[in-house]
Amino acid sequence: IRCVECISPYLVCASCCTKQHSRDPFHRVERWNGEFFMKTSLTELGLTIQLNHTTTWCSNPVWCHVNFLVMDTTGPHRLSLYFCGCERAELHDVQLLRFRLYPASQDVIQTCATFRYLDFIHLHSLTSKASTLGFYQTLEQLEDNAGLAPTIWRYAVLKLMLSQWRHLHMLKRGGRGHDPSPTRIEDTKAAELAIKCPSCPHPAINLPANYLDAPPEEQYISFERLSNPADLLE
Repeated sequence: IRCVECISPYLVCASCCTKQHSRDPFHRVERWNGEFFMKTSLTELGLTIQLNHTTTWCSNPVWCHVNFLVMDTTGPHRLSLYFCGCERAELHDVQLLRFRLYPASQDVIQTCATFRYLDFIHLHSLTSKASTLGFYQTLEQLEDNAGLAPTIWRYAVLKLMLSQWRHLHMLKRGGRGHDPSPTRIEDTKAAELAIKCPSCPHPAINLPANYLDAPPEEQYISFERLSNPADLLE
């Protein structure tokens, strides 16, 4: 077995490969079949992930969905994952979030995306102005460029997760997490998350303390100027 993502060029057995990737379950691996290296996965080699436990296996593990899929920057991955079923265990979606996996739903969870995947696609769309569909298809090609394997199409789910991800970041940067109320999200007022224009004059921010005492010929400096694009005027 060889790993496509690791820097090491050495071949290892399946047992050693799964042991080395117990904390890197999203690496792509290949198996030598006697003639050439063929694609396989860490799940097919026997890798399983136990949530909510670091060194020991849960005494009451709960297996996730049989078609559990994780989208990462290295491509889509089928993952054999177990939730913690202990008495004081967190909810399944909370366990995934602690593992830096964003679930697409909260009931029957079948699809997740890694935090770095959502961060990368968000920054990529801002800098390159590329579409989400183009980015998604790029990672699909990374996994199977010849189109020989069945397509795992999760684009609609990705759009939902990405919208939620951006909204949560907007709430976080707006300081809503500091509100102790359990309904802090619902209590967000209209335009509370909007970013103030840095060029507009704001008292106590970018205006001098005595701006009201300015002479008439200098009062225009602190005026707020609003304009509309000409193509939007009727």
